[in-house]
Amino acid sequence: MIHALWALIRRDWGEALSYKSGLISRLGALISFLISAYFIAKTFEGQGPSAVRGAGGYFGFLVSGIAVADLSAAALSGASGRLRQAQLLGTLAPLYHSLGARLLPLEALAVSIGAVARLTIYLALAALLGAPPQIHHPGAALLTLALGLAALLPLGLIGASLTLLLKRGDPLGQAVQAMSLIASGVAYPTEVLPRWLAALGEALPLTHLLRAARAVALRGADLGEVAAHLWALAAFALVGAALAWWACRAADRLARRLGSLHHY
Repeated sequence: MIHALWALIRRDWGEALSYKSGLISRLGALISFLISAYFIAKTFEGQGPSAVRGAGGYFGFLVSGIAVADLSAAALSGASGRLRQAQLLGTLAPLYHSLGARLLPLEALAVSIGAVARLTIYLALAALLGAPPQIHHPGAALLTLALGLAALLPLGLIGASLTLLLKRGDPLGQAVQAMSLIASGVAYPTEVLPRWLAALGEALPLTHLLRAARAVALRGADLGEVAAHLWALAAFALVGAALAWWACRAADRLARRLGSLHHY
């Protein structure tokens, strides 16, 4: 398993580095976004709801929201995107025959590790622009990251199972991402949402991950201060893991019975 995961990570990084112009373009777009976000935050400095002020201002609030949302998108759709690419390239069948149903969680982990690396780059560049993280309790930060991924990855595995069968995308991952961007407080606090939409946000794992991550990374909160959100993420992780296990096994059996791995 470890060797297979390492092989997938090397493949992803090798592919990214082989397109140097695209890599430079993405880095340039990230720097441009951060600079724009910095000056937008300066425009509204000292204003906004309590969630924005508690994050040290809108710049930290927005950058942390986008960085964690990128991590969420990778966990939710990374595996399904890789499966769809393999389907189109004709490499899914040999990969699947080599790894079996393990391919789904391995692809999800490989893409998520890349997203964690991007999250680190976000934080480093934000620090250069005057918004360094205030992580006083590294254990709380690591636990928040681990539970956040544990809550999101099962949804990504269910979506990958659907992609394995439907071959035309991942409706679940796209739907959860869309709802999360609207209702989880990525670019604006949930305080400004209508009550019914804020209630929807409470049912999404990204909402609790964002609140815990911002508290730990921007206010130096300890485990006690974010315990409620961590328990919520743990609950999402436990329920999601059971559903993902069932979905992966069901998709594996059905794909083998239909002999559809060679089709796209």
